[in-house]
Amino acid sequence: MGCLQGVAVCRRAPPVSQLLFADDTLIYCQATVDAARSILEVLRCFGRAAGQEINFNKSSVVFSRNTPSALREGIQGTLQIRVENRHDLYLGLPSAVGKSRRSVFQSIRDRVWNRICGWNERNLSQAGKEVLIKASMVANYWWHNGETKKIHWLSWKKMCIPKALGGMGFRDLHAFNLAMLSKQGPEPLIYSRSLHAAIDIVRGGFRWGIGSGRSIKVWQDPWLPRPFSFHILTPPGTNDPHLRVCDLIDDCSKDWNKTLVRNLFWHDEAESILAIPLSSVEGADFFVWHHTATGMFSVKSAYHVAVSLANRNQPSTSHSVPSPWKAVWSANVPGKVRVFLWKLAQNALPTGSNLFKKLRDVVLVCPYCGSEEEDTEHVFLRCPFARQVWALSNLRWSFISNYPADPCGWVEFLAQTLSRDDFAWHLNLLGNLVEPESCSHGTIISFCGGPSLFCH
Repeated sequence: MGCLQGVAVCRRAPPVSQLLFADDTLIYCQATVDAARSILEVLRCFGRAAGQEINFNKSSVVFSRNTPSALREGIQGTLQIRVENRHDLYLGLPSAVGKSRRSVFQSIRDRVWNRICGWNERNLSQAGKEVLIKASMVANYWWHNGETKKIHWLSWKKMCIPKALGGMGFRDLHAFNLAMLSKQGPEPLIYSRSLHAAIDIVRGGFRWGIGSGRSIKVWQDPWLPRPFSFHILTPPGTNDPHLRVCDLIDDCSKDWNKTLVRNLFWHDEAESILAIPLSSVEGADFFVWHHTATGMFSVKSAYHVAVSLANRNQPSTSHSVPSPWKAVWSANVPGKVRVFLWKLAQNALPTGSNLFKKLRDVVLVCPYCGSEEEDTEHVFLRCPFARQVWALSNLRWSFISNYPADPCGWVEFLAQTLSRDDFAWHLNLLGNLVEPESCSHGTIISFCGGPSLFCH
């Protein structure tokens, strides 16, 4: 007993003695002959109990680099199995990762990119690419077209912002990784520096559920169920700093001491506390995941917490700031039109003025009329071709001239002014007024069709 100590990933971490994957078993122990004998005894006991035998021809042992050669020979002689320097791959992933993680995982990145290049043969629109990206979590596929590298008009970080805030809602791998780490719960995260990175998600999601209230400190612990903070914000003042939640509960009625609660806390916090249901049967205090109805942790809800923490510095959507995103993504138009309008509102279209900011060696003048600089407002409003299209539509030009100068405000203006059906029709008109075409430098704007195509 006690000969197999296991291996800890860092200080204060619990030791791991075995890992089970499908029909494989990985055993971790100290490199000693006594540990090797203990492993053999455990395997013999398993064989006698299960009526099976271990196939040592399919087994192997791996030593750490600092294990002396004489000790390696002694352990191998005891186990009578082959020695491997290192498992290159296990279940398709590298089994050993050193300081250079980029070189270790480069082969995985290459395989994924080769798979993506095959997708380009399907000639998908960017709305179709959106579906594939959300399914595969791949970044460059959105802007690239096979071997042709195109301009990235927005950073990937901005595109991972939720759609309601102006992004494309693509999955943020860093936030998803933190959500997976936070699955370990509040306690194990203090043991490892890598796990500690998810502590903000844990603090933003886990809180105490009240049983007896004896384990919960009123002023220090998170226990108040509300969206912005689980901690008590009322200053303790001259009150007992070591007060516990059980001190707020009447021993006779097993209900809140309403007079005490209202005297100790601000009005809003007192009402929130009194709204917490208490059990008539006293039980232990417990941890609750705040962001699910059942109180059980889920990676999906933790990911939303991670994204909200990453975007907490983003400007909030309000009635005073133009916010076309809800109108765009709920419009009854084809997906490629919605994506086009998102790019329009983000000023991410390859107009002459935008291309000049990226490439410099481009012509700023509109290729159609040759009279003005080709910016977004000129393409859609001031160009003679655009004026002719709007004139043939059922919108009066005086109405069009009232558009806000900001493209983000155009869509908001239409959404607030038109009915749902008319709004969808005019979004289709905007989406078909220009057509993207590929060139060696990325994407340019060229006019398509004739004005008669846009008659209502």
